[in-house]
Amino acid sequence: MLNEADDVDFDIEYYQEACPECLAGVKEKQKFFGFLEYHFYILTKKGEYVISDISKEYKGLSFNKLSRQGKVDDSYIVSIIICEKCQDYIIQIENCVI
Repeated sequence: MLNEADDVDFDIEYYQEACPECLAGVKEKQKFFGFLEYHFYILTKKGEYVISDISKEYKGLSFNKLSRQGKVDDSYIVSIIICEKCQDYIIQIENCVI
């Protein structure tokens, strides 16, 4: 999905906890640890993936339009968080209440 998206732009975010994989900055007693972060939405119907808001086919659409057409019934936010030092990553998927 990310490889096919046109405008994927990761932001730098700082957390109070170090990367559990590399622990970069812990020895140096850093107070904040840098991670790259990106968020996008996926839309589903009956628990099955339908489309994401970064898909080319999504242009001009919205959850509300697709829901009215009966094409989707739920949405999720996908968060990709990457350690800026070792590139270890985590992908979190959380249901959005609409």
